[in-house]
Amino acid sequence: MRIRMLVDRTGTDNGITFPPRGGQIDVPDDVGAAMCAAGWAAPVAVPEPVETRAEPPTPAPEPAQDEPAEPAPAAEDPEPAQDEPEAHKLPHRSRAPRK
Repeated sequence: MRIRMLVDRTGTDNGITFPPRGGQIDVPDDVGAAMCAAGWAAPVAVPEPVETRAEPPTPAPEPAQDEPAEPAPAAEDPEPAQDEPEAHKLPHRSRAPRK
């Protein structure tokens, strides 16, 4: 709410420093209503912003359609890396002959 001060106020009220008499300030609605009711301020008409119809956005140009490139053949790995132990392979144990 915008108010016009009818009196001079010194200091701050809830962190708000008020202008001298005749000055205007935006305050919360409850503060402005209380000050107007006490005769310390008068409400000021604030013009509402006028909504205008926006122009439709212009579409972005479409990217050029190029021929898709052939995918590169997958590189074959001749041997797996020897850094890691092959946990899935157990060492071969010979069986004892059956009796």
